[in-house]
Amino acid sequence: MAVPQPTGPELEILTVIWGQPEENLPLKLGQIYDLVKERRERFGEPAPAITTVSSTLRSAVARGLLTELRLTGGEAVPVSPVRVRGTLHPTRSPQTAYKHAADPAVALRPMLKILADAFPEKDRAQGLIEFARALQLPEKTVKELRKVLGVS
Repeated sequence: MAVPQPTGPELEILTVIWGQPEENLPLKLGQIYDLVKERRERFGEPAPAITTVSSTLRSAVARGLLTELRLTGGEAVPVSPVRVRGTLHPTRSPQTAYKHAADPAVALRPMLKILADAFPEKDRAQGLIEFARALQLPEKTVKELRKVLGVS
């Protein structure tokens, strides 16, 4: 499944959704807003407006990064957009919730490709090692990776 590269704000929302222990549990706008706000506080950044988060959610749904659901009677059912002035628009409701439409590996692949291409071909193995360090893998694992890749 081809997924577009997330924008910065979409990636921020996907990051908080992917980070939930119940990853397939749909989250409402208020819950997502609180998670984004908490994340920004950890990084010393100002909280976004809830309307900004709402707009980003709608954009991510339209681009296929998120799925919009309606929570009714304890069940989550897909939302069917309604036709308004010749175009399809999702309905807005307090029961609207969102969940990711793609796992991180799929959604981030275009971004990872850009990062990989930024390394000169002769340095790409070193790039993989740097990514392992960015993931904060144990140094023993990084050493084993260096050995497997033949990087000194």
